Amino acid sequence: MLGEFNNMIRGLKDKEKLRQTFGLHVGERAAEQILASIRSVAALRDPTMLNVTSDRVAIVSTKRQGTFADIVGGLGPQALSLEETAILNNMRATAIVPAGTPIKIIRKGRHP
Repeated sequence: MLGEFNNMIRGLKDKEKLRQTFGLHVGERAAEQILASIRSVAALRDPTMLNVTSDRVAIVSTKRQGTFADIVGGLGPQALSLEETAILNNMRATAIVPAGTPIKIIRKGRHP
């Protein structure tokens, strides 16, 4: 996705075409400001920023009965706190969850 963004930035550097396009719709002064902003954006090369992935929603079925807090605590690292995950599932942390109940959790992506 970031590679596509970098390609888009390279494509946007066609100044005359952009100036004409923006100038028709927002005026010459605003077009110049937009072009100045575009020129200030550099291609992204930092590997830690290029390898970012988003958090993902996962739906897991509980294997055993237990409190929501115990069940969620045993599902590994997550992007949300216990309280936020409880709200996402319209439950309380102290609620008893029967085996086989689907629970929504947010798996953490790679962030810098």
